[in-house]
Amino acid sequence: MLNYPGICKLGIASISQIPFHICKKLTLIYIVSGRLQFSTVAGKQTLYEGQLEILNVKEPVMMEAENDSCRVLYFCFDDKLLQCTNMNFEWVTYNCNICNFFGAAARKEHIDSLAALLLYFALDAHKGISSADAHEKALNLLHYIMEHFDDVGHIFSENQQENISKERFQRISSYMIANVTNKISLKDIAQSEYLSIPYLSREFTAKLEKNFHTIVNYYRTINAVIQLLDTDYTLTYIAETSGFSSIRYYNQVFSSFLGCPPSKFRSVYKGKPQEVTEENWDIEELQKIVSSLGKQTG
Repeated sequence: MLNYPGICKLGIASISQIPFHICKKLTLIYIVSGRLQFSTVAGKQTLYEGQLEILNVKEPVMMEAENDSCRVLYFCFDDKLLQCTNMNFEWVTYNCNICNFFGAAARKEHIDSLAALLLYFALDAHKGISSADAHEKALNLLHYIMEHFDDVGHIFSENQQENISKERFQRISSYMIANVTNKISLKDIAQSEYLSIPYLSREFTAKLEKNFHTIVNYYRTINAVIQLLDTDYTLTYIAETSGFSSIRYYNQVFSSFLGCPPSKFRSVYKGKPQEVTEENWDIEELQKIVSSLGKQTG
């Protein structure tokens, strides 16, 4: 592992299994070899060699190698670097591929460019670049993610005339994440955006292909998973502080996303060890990957 204090950490790891856990850092993973089953509250997908994905701050994630193990290049942004953007990364989510609640993947050219930025950073880091250079390159990488990989942004990426709507839905999404423990009403959001309730309701369905209540329940379920895995709070307390109106409704919504009730989810995943092994860097292998990436994108 290479560590640039206050900037980032990166390395090569062999993953057998990482049970559901809460990601603490904004992280990139690039599949060096093998296949990786990648699961979130939104769903699951298989990541293949040469693909990458973004793990968000406070995102519940599970990873499991399709065979014995999967080798990945990982890159974790330090919290101090994130603070340079004045963005609260707990209130916004980024994704590359289809494991996205809103069902829209980032554009291929952006994914290819992000992979190139990541791999060239890894090569430079292996050569021992200075902290100042690492800071500049990591910040460029971060800004590229912010510009091209926000979940809501995928929906609007094909129509540049809808930038105002994009900004509106980004504000609304951040508001819902930030206030998930409170009562969130469509009326309050409509008033804050100076819109009618019927119009905003139609906009949710038309633009995001999800209704308001489904989106709120998604964010509430994420909040519940965080508490189930990282605290010893009772199921009743978690239901109440995740904004659910009753235990019955909490169980119903939770099961619809994760396929089991909260009690079973906690018993299966809480405290389960991770099967991950740090590996040594292979500079020649990294150079071959970069060369191959250049051929694919060029």
